[in-house]
Amino acid sequence: MSRDPSTTESRIARYVTLIAVVVCAYGAAVWHGRAGEPYQTHIVAAYGVAAASMLGCWVHLGGVELDRYARAGVDTARSTASTTVATLAPAARRAKPAVVALLLVTSTVGGLALVGTQPTGNSQTDGVATAETTSPNGETVYSASNDNTVKAIDAETGEEQWTFSGHTDDVLAVEVSPDGETVYSASRDDTVKAIDAETGEEQWTFTTNSDYVMGLAVSPDGGTVYSSGGSSDIVTAIDTETGSEEWTFDGHSSSIYDVSASPSGETVYTASSDETVKAINAETGEEEWTFDGHSQYVRSVSASPDGEMVFSASNGPDSKSH
Repeated sequence: MSRDPSTTESRIARYVTLIAVVVCAYGAAVWHGRAGEPYQTHIVAAYGVAAASMLGCWVHLGGVELDRYARAGVDTARSTASTTVATLAPAARRAKPAVVALLLVTSTVGGLALVGTQPTGNSQTDGVATAETTSPNGETVYSASNDNTVKAIDAETGEEQWTFSGHTDDVLAVEVSPDGETVYSASRDDTVKAIDAETGEEQWTFTTNSDYVMGLAVSPDGGTVYSSGGSSDIVTAIDTETGSEEWTFDGHSSSIYDVSASPSGETVYTASSDETVKAINAETGEEEWTFDGHSQYVRSVSASPDGEMVFSASNGPDSKSH
């Protein structure tokens, strides 16, 4: 007995649609798990391909089902409705490939356009600024970008003073030392770099134990720079003179989005996607306390000028002081 071709087509289309749904679910899970990062090309591309597949398959299924009903309608064309279906079905079947092709083309073009507008690693063109800070005297602005560079810009004229291109992936954070002589940058390439603020020349590189570095803070005395891992639960204290590790803290259970030093320099504060804020002894790297009053990812943390209060903000509608 021969198999109805339309039944086979329908089964294949359903399988492809199921695969597309799984791809979408995977992409959503990865995106959620890496919240806070610049968008990733492979995630956006997965969504684009899955969406195009789903649209194409459902249009295909519609044509197959309409055609099946039409054949049944031809056999029993007793009413105006069945005759109308029988008349329209051949035209729908002929138009189906063109519609699927159009959907695939437009979805692909749209996906490529979306990918092209998102910050991605290893970009060699002018990128999107991801962070900025100002020199202590207010004369220079330092900006970090997803084009893998750090730039020094004259705050009065807007003219570029120098460009540092020593990173190999997105630069996600930039800070300047209290004396204004050194700029520190953190990148998706898993490194923290010290840059001469006058010349833009690299002074040292520290490679962390994270997949990428998202947060930076400099101690008030300028002797230590603290880095937080965006995809790990590690905070690292780095000696600014030698570029060597002083201590690491791994007390969080998920990504650390922000790190801040107290005005006295005695405490380091961290904000994490595990919905907590932690205080760490700046000398020993030991935990002092944990605040768990947030109900969503904690994105930023900072201390008041007098050091009496700590302020944190999360993905939710609440900000906290503690």
